[in-house]
Amino acid sequence: MNAEWAFYVSKAADLSLIQEPFAPAAHPALRQWERQVKNELAERCARLPLTRLYFGQEFCARLMPDAQEVKQARSIAQERGLGFTLVTPYVNDEQLGAVKELLDLLADDEVVVNDYGVLALLQDYPRLKPVAGRMLEKMIRDPRFAGEEYESFFTPGARDLLRSSNITAGGYRRLLSRFRVERVEFDPVPQGFDTEVGNSGFALSLYVPFGYVSTGRVCVMAALGRDEGEKFKIHLACSRQCRRYYQLMRRFYAPSLRRGNGARIELLRRGKTVFYLNHLSGRDNYGSFFQRLVYQPVVPA
Repeated sequence: MNAEWAFYVSKAADLSLIQEPFAPAAHPALRQWERQVKNELAERCARLPLTRLYFGQEFCARLMPDAQEVKQARSIAQERGLGFTLVTPYVNDEQLGAVKELLDLLADDEVVVNDYGVLALLQDYPRLKPVAGRMLEKMIRDPRFAGEEYESFFTPGARDLLRSSNITAGGYRRLLSRFRVERVEFDPVPQGFDTEVGNSGFALSLYVPFGYVSTGRVCVMAALGRDEGEKFKIHLACSRQCRRYYQLMRRFYAPSLRRGNGARIELLRRGKTVFYLNHLSGRDNYGSFFQRLVYQPVVPA
């Protein structure tokens, strides 16, 4: 059963949202996109204690907060009597040093890890608690299918495969345990989860309402304004256009032309990552597997 919820933002400018976490989005298009889900989550979280503040960046090392911003977020958590969780992205060797500088600011805090190099680095910080982030979880995320469509479109064996997780493999569980991981985090995948996920022996978290479909090192929004020959070079300086712009993508998609039904698929790109919106209504295993809901009031960037 859900036992707690955490508030997660990726930049210091959004920390003030903790005062009214379920307020409508500022942009009208996003407000319409999120309304039903935010109302549902507000009702669910009202029955649970807010226990932690998550702060940091999962998807882009160039957007990592600086030391002053981490101190600010940690101070807000302490003022509100909340635990603090630093969220970290996947990094290269040079960026690993920037992560280390942030780890040096912490004491007895959680650190969400989305990179095995960062997980290895955390072994030098025995007081910090490593958490396996959702980017380490390789479940297929395909929001073109609604949950009930998985039942009719895929065979039972295929559904079992799509609902399985890294942590159902004994070798992977042993690897995480060796690196002191006790909590594993997931996206709200539309196909649901195999029961073995809930029997893994790890504490489990679920990110709501936004899940990510895909991400990578090449950023469409970083290319805005660049000359054609410079658009997708990853070593160039970044002007952080993703913090100014969203791309809302809509498409009508019919998964089974034989049935003739379908649905409008909506995705949102922010920076180098494409997100989907999901909700929890009618999904029993979403309620029973995950002890912690990690609530994102805005799409991370």
